[in-house]
Amino acid sequence: MAGEDISNAELARQIAAMQRDIHDDLSEIRRRQDAYVLREVYLSDQRGSEARMLAIERDLAALRLALTTAEEKRETAARADVDRRAADRRLVVGAVISAVLALIVQVILSMRGPV
Repeated sequence: MAGEDISNAELARQIAAMQRDIHDDLSEIRRRQDAYVLREVYLSDQRGSEARMLAIERDLAALRLALTTAEEKRETAARADVDRRAADRRLVVGAVISAVLALIVQVILSMRGPV
């Protein structure tokens, strides 16, 4: 076509086809742009996500601390309970031994007769 004469009608058709192609390309570009997020919006969203993650990490750290504290309290209470039961057993054994010794002394004194 470089050296050929083309009619005005053919030229009009080619210009119309080019306009349709350009219009379609621009429409595609606009459609793709609609899918993108502005940098400011993206950065704002990232800052919000980071703030939420920091809050979650702080909450998690607080929960871990609370759990550790609760476990330590439970262990301390369990040790105190074991110690209390051991003390109760010693008290009961001491009371039984005292009663048995008192009974033995009474039996020995009653076997000797009046003094």
